[in-house]
Amino acid sequence: MARILVLSIADNAEAEWFAKRLLENQELRISTLMPSSTRIEAMIARPTVACRGPHRVQGKIKSQMGWTRTVKFGWWVCGICKKPAATVVRDFVENMLGGYNDLLPTLSGGEPRPPRHMRSIAQGGLRPNKIHPRQHTEAANG
Repeated sequence: MARILVLSIADNAEAEWFAKRLLENQELRISTLMPSSTRIEAMIARPTVACRGPHRVQGKIKSQMGWTRTVKFGWWVCGICKKPAATVVRDFVENMLGGYNDLLPTLSGGEPRPPRHMRSIAQGGLRPNKIHPRQHTEAANG
């Protein structure tokens, strides 16, 4: 078994500098902070600005022009302003966890943190979807 650490570095230039140093030291094993088994696996870009334009469909995570995937970063963005949905920006790290438990709290004596969809609302979990009464009846009837 292995561990994957997710770091967030706000400054792009600093993040790229850090990743380059890790890649260089990966072969040399000269860093005192990196265990010898450390491998840099990937580097992705984290969106920080969300689509908020008037072209959004009111009350929905929809754009009037739909969503399109960017070539460079692989983000799904609004077809008009080319920015991701607010939920993507807000929940980026949570979404990256892909349903796996976050083990970081166990290092300070806590319990593993389950994925957001498995937590209670009081623990920051997802609220149930609002279903129109007619949709609820139709879903129950098959």
